[in-house]
Amino acid sequence: MCFPLKNKVSLITGSSRGIGKAIALKLANLGSDIIVNYVKNQTKALELVEEIKLLGVKAIAIQADIGEADQIKEMFKIIKDEFKQLDILINNAAFGALGPSMRIGKFTWNMTMSLNTGGLLLCTQNAVKLMNNGGRIVNISSLGSQRCIPDYMPIGTAKAAIETMTKYLACELIEKNIYVNAVSGGFIDTEALDIFKNIENLKEKSIKKTPAGRLGTAEDIAKIVAFLCNEDSNWIIGQTIVADGGMSLKF
Repeated sequence: MCFPLKNKVSLITGSSRGIGKAIALKLANLGSDIIVNYVKNQTKALELVEEIKLLGVKAIAIQADIGEADQIKEMFKIIKDEFKQLDILINNAAFGALGPSMRIGKFTWNMTMSLNTGGLLLCTQNAVKLMNNGGRIVNISSLGSQRCIPDYMPIGTAKAAIETMTKYLACELIEKNIYVNAVSGGFIDTEALDIFKNIENLKEKSIKKTPAGRLGTAEDIAKIVAFLCNEDSNWIIGQTIVADGGMSLKF
């Protein structure tokens, strides 16, 4: 069996569940050691660590709120002490509240932008310091960056900013042999969808609009992220890969 990520170290933010968890497992299956980042759900994070260890790679869990600069700094100190290096950063952690634009308050807006964009930037800045031999950074976006989803304005705006940041970071970091890209999914069937009102109705509509005839899975996204972490993707720089089963193609 081929292990293209053997001897690599990967940090996946917000990876105790959902897309982050699927990415952690996929990269571990390809041979990478894994850092599971979480905020609240220690039990799930530790369970994932044990599951990853069964794959024959090293894994640890680190609690850190990506919206807090001090906690980010401490997380990367632990990574440096434990692994001496970082090869792959997956900026997956996200925060946001739903609501009509005219009702979004300053606190919600600032929190959404701070974690989704500010946290991403701080994680990237710290990660680059440990990528002495080059590396891969993949940012997780969503269809709401380009399409209007009801009550999704703050998160969609943050995701659009992330896609722009991806372009700038890619241009600046390629000279360090660090490849930066993003992956944007459609409606991915994870716990994250539970924040939407009338979720079952929304799922049904999404399936009808998707040529593939189903919702996406966390594993669908993980496979694409894994490809971007592999040398086979070297000619892809600063791009946002839309992986939505064709949903964005239809009116």
